[in-house]
Order: sequence, then C-alpha cells, then structure tokens
Amino acid sequence: MIFLFRHHFVISFAQKISQTPSYTKLRQLMIALTKFVSFLFFGQIFVHVLVVQVRIAF
Repeated sequence: MIFLFRHHFVISFAQKISQTPSYTKLRQLMIALTKFVSFLFFGQIFVHVLVVQVRIAF
C-alpha cells in the first residue's frame, strides 16, 4: 500500500518536473528535496543515538 502510494507520488513528481518550463526550477527543487531527505535521514540517526544515550544513562 505504502509502496504503491510512493510509486504514484514518484510518477506524479516526474510529470510535474517534465511540465516545468525552466531547468533552474528543476535544479532548485532537486537540491531542496535532497536537503530534506538528508535532513530526515540524519534526524532519524540523531534521535536513535539520543534514545540509546538516554537508555544508557537511566
């Protein structure tokens, strides 16, 4: 279910990209998306490390 939703999101995202007239807009979008994904990824790692530290502390 989640995979299907993600696949649909990727397809609609690609369609939006193909509809955008300028390449710079696409590049800005990709940079923003990459920053967001990396932020989520490192946020997850940070929270995980924080939880482990708290468990060790108590």
